Amino acid sequence: MNLNNNSILEKIGEGYGLPVLSPIALRLRELASSETASVDDLASLVAKDPSFTARLLRLANSAFFGNAGQISTIGHAVMKVGFMRLRNMALSISLRDTFPMGKVGSMDYEEFWRSSLYRAIIARSLARTAKTCNPEEAFVAGLTLEIGWLIFFDLFVKGKSDSMPEPYPFEALLEWEQEQFGVNHRDVGHKVLKHWNFPEIILECQDACLNKKRQDKVPPLALLCDAARRFSYLISEKGAGWHVMFTEVESIYGIKSQVLTPLLASAFNEVQEISETLKVKVSREADLIKLLEKVHFTLQKLTLTMAKWVFVVFDGKGRDGSEPMAQYSLTERLQMVAFEIKKPLLIIREFIDNLVPSISPDSREWSRVQAINEEVKKVELAALLLK
Repeated sequence: MNLNNNSILEKIGEGYGLPVLSPIALRLRELASSETASVDDLASLVAKDPSFTARLLRLANSAFFGNAGQISTIGHAVMKVGFMRLRNMALSISLRDTFPMGKVGSMDYEEFWRSSLYRAIIARSLARTAKTCNPEEAFVAGLTLEIGWLIFFDLFVKGKSDSMPEPYPFEALLEWEQEQFGVNHRDVGHKVLKHWNFPEIILECQDACLNKKRQDKVPPLALLCDAARRFSYLISEKGAGWHVMFTEVESIYGIKSQVLTPLLASAFNEVQEISETLKVKVSREADLIKLLEKVHFTLQKLTLTMAKWVFVVFDGKGRDGSEPMAQYSLTERLQMVAFEIKKPLLIIREFIDNLVPSISPDSREWSRVQAINEEVKKVELAALLLK
């Protein structure tokens, strides 16, 4: 496109290069938001799309809703799922079905939707906890947060370059886009969602690139989605460190690890059912094992750190040969070591405790979790002896 930046965004805003969402999904969004719409109205509209009907019934009968009996009618499924969730489910499915599957050049669409799904689940869980915005709106906002990247790739990157940077860290990706093409995917995402008539509250999420100085000016849903974006990297990105991510989310958004650890554990319980409805390829077991590998790596670092510091404590000298700890008693030195490893160790303990009840003893994850649990106990005991 040989256009300036403003012209590019204007063209996108007019629908240039954009896929068309399902007319039934768009009509469902309007109908489900109407105060006069009935269950029969929605059921009649859903029945016009056999594929969506099948996915709705599967979701309504899934463990996600904890059903004791079988739901076999569209009307019953609509009542069970609820108007708001039905509306957002239709939009989510339409978005997913609009784009190709698999890998095209440097774009891995399956990986994109997998990351987006975890982000959406985490956003919804945060909304349930914070009670500052609607959880179902948070799910859609989380799912669509980086939707501009797909359009951006089609218009600017596909077939031109395979040297695309990773999505993490996020700020580096935006900077690369701006330098290379004079526009970034969040600008594109805002125009795309506006063209598709998404509500303003979700458009606002596209504009939130947070720093500590701006938090008080960011709408609640945008703030929550940005927190979900950052925290979901822990699952979806190889370079995201365990303790580092918890620390960042707590320091930037003020969300404590006591909130984040059960939320992270529950994400693995929800993802399988939802991924089947959206036709996103997700392996709960593989994703969980990758995350547990990060936990194990953090434990190894804690053990190594503890061993190094204990040597310094008893030697009374710093690692550079100076004597910075000579002014402290042996008890005080040991307490300093214990304090340094206390926080990351506590986060790991919270996560394991929240995860264990949801894992079957017959699964592959069970042995991995139990092995880590034993390792945590050893480090906890060593830390206790330092006090």
